[in-house]
Amino acid sequence: MSPRGIEILRSVKAIAAEDTRRTAKLLSHFGIRTRTISFREQNREKATQDILVLMKEGDVALVSDAGMPCISDPGGILVESARSVGFRVKVVPGPTAVASAVSLSGISASGYVFLGFLPRNRSEKMETLAKSSSAGLPLVVYEAPSRVAETLEAARDVFGDVKCIVAREMTKVYEEVLAGKISEMLAALSEEPLGEFVLIFNPVKTAENSVDMKSVKVEIANQLKNGRHAKEISQMISSVYGISGKVAYSLVQEEKEHLAK
Repeated sequence: MSPRGIEILRSVKAIAAEDTRRTAKLLSHFGIRTRTISFREQNREKATQDILVLMKEGDVALVSDAGMPCISDPGGILVESARSVGFRVKVVPGPTAVASAVSLSGISASGYVFLGFLPRNRSEKMETLAKSSSAGLPLVVYEAPSRVAETLEAARDVFGDVKCIVAREMTKVYEEVLAGKISEMLAALSEEPLGEFVLIFNPVKTAENSVDMKSVKVEIANQLKNGRHAKEISQMISSVYGISGKVAYSLVQEEKEHLAK
C-alpha cells in the first residue's frame, strides 16, 4: 500500500469492497475505521445505484480483493456510471497481476493482448485464442486454479506445444513464475494448483490464426443440415481451412449443440 492509498482509505466516506471481510484485514492492519459496503459481481447493479446516492454526501473509494479494481472485475460499471452523472473519478495505482507478470516474462514485444478470463466453454476458449493471436502479439490471460490445466491444454491444441509463462500469485507471499513449453508447464502443475494464475503465450503465427471463424461456422452448419457426419465434416474443415483436427472437431460439436437447441 502506498502512503497515498492509505490516506485515501482513511479520508473517504465509505469503501466499496469486493469482499468486505478480506478488506477488513487490510483496514485493520493500518488502523483504518472507514465504513465498508459490498460491491461485487452478484450485486453490482443495485450496489452501483446505492453508491451513487452515497457519493452525493462524500467520496467513495473502490477496492478489489487483489490487484487493481476494474481489471477483470465488475468495477468498470461503477466508474462509467459515476462519470456519466458528473462525478470525478480518480485512480490510486496499486499492484496489478497482468503488468507484474509481463515485466517478469522476458518478452520483448512492443505490446501484448490482454484477454482477462477466457470463456469457460472449450471451443469458445480455443476460438478466442485463435482469433486474438492474429495480432502477432503475446497473449496474456487470467485463470482460476481449477481451470488452468484445461486452458493450457486448449492453448496447446490451438498453437502447438509453444513456450509460455505461468505466473502464480503475483506480488504475493507465494509468488512463482515458471517458463517453458506448454507440456512442461502441465507436467509441473500439481494436481490441485493453488492461487490465481497469469498465463502468457507467444504463439507462432499459423494458418488457422488468420481464418475467418464466422465463415467456418457457417460452413459447418450447412454441412450438418445436409446430413453429413461430424467426423467427415471435421476432416473437411481441417483440410480446407488449415485448422488442426482437434479445433475442427470441437467447432463441429459446438455447432451441433447449437442447432439442437
